[in-house]
Amino acid sequence: MNRVKFDGKILLNFAFAMLGVLIMALTFNICYAPNNLVISGVSGLSIVANYISGIEPALFITIANVLLIILSIVALGFKSSIKTIIGSLAFSLFVYLTKDANTALNIHFDETLMYL
Repeated sequence: MNRVKFDGKILLNFAFAMLGVLIMALTFNICYAPNNLVISGVSGLSIVANYISGIEPALFITIANVLLIILSIVALGFKSSIKTIIGSLAFSLFVYLTKDANTALNIHFDETLMYL
């Protein structure tokens, strides 16, 4: 049996990946969700579902990602899907944990049209 050797590089890559997921969740909760800006993917669908039915975005993201993870495991196998599983579940968790970041940081947009 091959053992995975944990070294500093693996932990550093994991930490940077989690930092990136946290930044994505903050962006979702500060910019996209309060302004109903629909983006692509499951996150965009969660904004639409929240607008139509009031379902919590983090819950919708979790349910949709679990379904997509099952498809990924069936198609690619568990070993190939492990990073996807960790990233998508971490994103759902961070979206839930940072859902009040907009009010906590007192960030409000005066105009709904934002210039890029």
